[in-house]
Amino acid sequence: MACKAPFTVIRRKHHCRSCGKIFCSRCSSHSAPLPRYGQVKPVRVCTHCYMFHVTPFYSDKAGL
Repeated sequence: MACKAPFTVIRRKHHCRSCGKIFCSRCSSHSAPLPRYGQVKPVRVCTHCYMFHVTPFYSDKAGL
C-alpha cells in the first residue's frame, strides 16, 4: 500500500490502474485514459502516476 491512511468501512481502498498500488480516494482522485493498457476511457490513477507518468510535463511548454 502506498497510502498511509487507515482504511475502514467508510474509507475504502482504491487501486491505481497505472501502478496497481492501493490508495484512499483522496490520493487517487485523478482520472486519465491509459491506452498502453487498453483503457481508452479515463480510469482512476493515483496522484503520482497522474503527475509523472500520465500527464506530460508542461514546464517545457510554459514559454510558448
